Amino acid sequence: MDISRLAFEQDGVSLTAPCVAVTLALDSPEWPGVLDFHEKSRAALGRALTHVTAENRKGAAKLTARAETMVPTWAKNPRAGKAHYAHFTGAAEGTSAATLTLALALLPEPTPELIARRTDNWKVLVAQGTSPSLTVSLLRVTFPLDHPLAAPERLLPWVLDLDLVRHRPFAAGYAGVALNHAESIGSFAQRAAMENDLAVTCTRHPGLDWFTAGSFSRHILAYDALRGEIVPRVKRADWLVLLSDRTLAALGGADSLKEALGRAVPERIDVATYPVAHGLAVRVGAAPEPLNPAPNGVPAARRALARILRPVRLPAIDGPAGVPEDWVTDWLTVYDT
Repeated sequence: MDISRLAFEQDGVSLTAPCVAVTLALDSPEWPGVLDFHEKSRAALGRALTHVTAENRKGAAKLTARAETMVPTWAKNPRAGKAHYAHFTGAAEGTSAATLTLALALLPEPTPELIARRTDNWKVLVAQGTSPSLTVSLLRVTFPLDHPLAAPERLLPWVLDLDLVRHRPFAAGYAGVALNHAESIGSFAQRAAMENDLAVTCTRHPGLDWFTAGSFSRHILAYDALRGEIVPRVKRADWLVLLSDRTLAALGGADSLKEALGRAVPERIDVATYPVAHGLAVRVGAAPEPLNPAPNGVPAARRALARILRPVRLPAIDGPAGVPEDWVTDWLTVYDT
């Protein structure tokens, strides 16, 4: 289907925009990989990005030569105790199909001592009935539907060639079609219209991802009582899912996952796996699809991957307004039916 028609605007402002998205989560600094992600994304999008919202500033400012040096400066001269945020877009107001987001948390180096201390603390808190969380860094780039990298045969090698995927220990990642939305729109009426369109469109086409950094980043890491470890979780099944070594171990290992996929999808026409330095990439389907409502619109291969990933899937996320919403729960669990 032509998903470009899913775009929604009001009073000349783009409120939702279909795109192809790549998202990575990190729980260690990995500055060289962050810079590689930024530079490759920035080069790919070129003049499609015109404005940036950075750090604690309100509203988007026009992209300047000085603003272009911001992320490289962060990466080459990291400051202890400092988190960073930048959101590049192709619109002064609202959203666009071309975006680049770097929400970089304050992440210490994961030394064995730090990992042991965190794990022990988390174990105690879970035993006390609390739900602790550790924030991760999130990197996301979205391409317009007519961009060369929106083509799956171009997108897949681009993702697999990212330094964070080829060489570094990411926490989680995924890629597929998505619906960008204007998170910081100021008008109450436009905000309500945007949230309604996002809910309706993603319910009708559950293959579309949607993204709000806060609701995702707080829930990725979880304590696995059976393994006695902190394990990264996945958002849900998508066209391409990046599983870290730690997540794979919680699922029984890469070989176990491949065997489970082979049993669930005997013909293996729509499924492929790609080993990476610190995990495994799993592709389901020849190309990203928005999909039709469940159950008839979800391919068997996507549903099979969802069943395998269920033990490490996020149990819940908040809606775009920052609170739980029924449609979000339905969207998150749509492959369970």
